[in-house]
Amino acid sequence: LRTSQPPHPDTGVGPEHMLKQAYETDDRPCTKCSQGANNVNIRFDCKRTLARPPVVFSLAMNWETAEAPAADILATLARLPLVMDLNRVFAGLEKPTLYRLRSMWCWYGKHYVLIVYNPRIRQFVLFDDQSVKAIGGGWAAVENKCANGGLQPHVVFYELCPDQ
Repeated sequence: LRTSQPPHPDTGVGPEHMLKQAYETDDRPCTKCSQGANNVNIRFDCKRTLARPPVVFSLAMNWETAEAPAADILATLARLPLVMDLNRVFAGLEKPTLYRLRSMWCWYGKHYVLIVYNPRIRQFVLFDDQSVKAIGGGWAAVENKCANGGLQPHVVFYELCPDQ
């Protein structure tokens, strides 16, 4: 994600495009193929469809290290959309299906913390083992908190926007 092009609404290149590409092909071992030895990886073209939009969907991220540099954390967060249209990722949805980033499960040190958007106070809130603290300043403050604190997002949760 962090090495992909940043989201750009005019070109249509962004996280939705990247996810769609990732879901369109699948490499699987083929034990019954006629192309030689068993367990050869074969590329299958896949079409993923949704019959109806889920209320919540999540993105899980793998990191190369448990202690990523601040620049890598910032680059990753800069490419996470705050609003995403699953209609651009999956077939089967007839109209734009917008989701907003609601929370992130992040790793740092030797434990996890949770960052959740609270619509009542219109701020992201950080939950850790000992405290609950509002992160003032919007998404930019969340990016800075994560980069400066070494908080690596591992699972990002998106919630279906109302009236969808």
